[in-house]
Amino acid sequence: FPVYGVTHKQDSIVIRAETPPVPGDYYLIVEENNFPGWKANADGIPLQTQAAQYYRDFLIGDRGFIAVKMPAGARTYTFWFEPPGFLLGIIVTLATVVLIGAYLFSAKFPTASDDAQT
Repeated sequence: FPVYGVTHKQDSIVIRAETPPVPGDYYLIVEENNFPGWKANADGIPLQTQAAQYYRDFLIGDRGFIAVKMPAGARTYTFWFEPPGFLLGIIVTLATVVLIGAYLFSAKFPTASDDAQT
C-alpha cells in the first residue's frame, strides 16, 4: 500500500499511508522497538498499538516492532512515546519541591509559639 511521507523525530513518528481498495485487515508496522508507552492515532482517532515480529513474514505477536490495524482510506498516522509513570514522576517531584520549600520557609521564620518556648 502507498506510503506518502514519513517524519521521524526522537519521540514521535508521523506517517501518511493509504490502505488498498480491496477490503481486508491491514497493519502498519513501524520498525521501532515496541517498548511500553508507545501510543498511536490515525487522524486523531486513537489506535491500539500491538507488537509485530519478523519471521519470514510479519506476525502480530508479543515483542518486536510497533503495529497498528489500519482503518480504511488515506490517513495520517502519528506515533509518540510516553514513558509509563512519567506523569506520576512529575507529580512526586512537584510535591517534594513544595514540601521542602514549606520546611525551609518554616525553619527561616519561626512562629510565635516557638519564641514562647525558649
